Amino acid sequence: MKSLRKLCTGASAVALSLLIFAGTVPLHTFASDPVQVSVTSQVQAEYRVPTGTALEEIGLPDSLQIAPKAEGGAAPNTAPEEAAPNSGTAAGVTWVGDYDPNTAGTYRLTATFLNGTYTADNMPAV
Repeated sequence: MKSLRKLCTGASAVALSLLIFAGTVPLHTFASDPVQVSVTSQVQAEYRVPTGTALEEIGLPDSLQIAPKAEGGAAPNTAPEEAAPNSGTAAGVTWVGDYDPNTAGTYRLTATFLNGTYTADNMPAV
């Protein structure tokens, strides 16, 4: 009985140590690297809205057209039926910046991919 208790205590200590170690490892360590793409969407460059308009009400796109990034950094010139994987629409786009809906002024907002699946050097800004 005494050796069973020692065994359980030892096993519990090992399990707890592994749990603590796993908790210190950032989750992105286990995530796959984002795919480098080029944004091919043409986004309206300027929006004029009344003071008090919430960011969600401006009408900024929540998805962008993307294409795989070719060697040298440019998007390949391929027809849609010949497009490589990861061409198409990337949903999960949000816009970041210092926008204050209650203060009139000029603001710069830049698109970002939310889920970390894609990354691009040419993210649109408005």
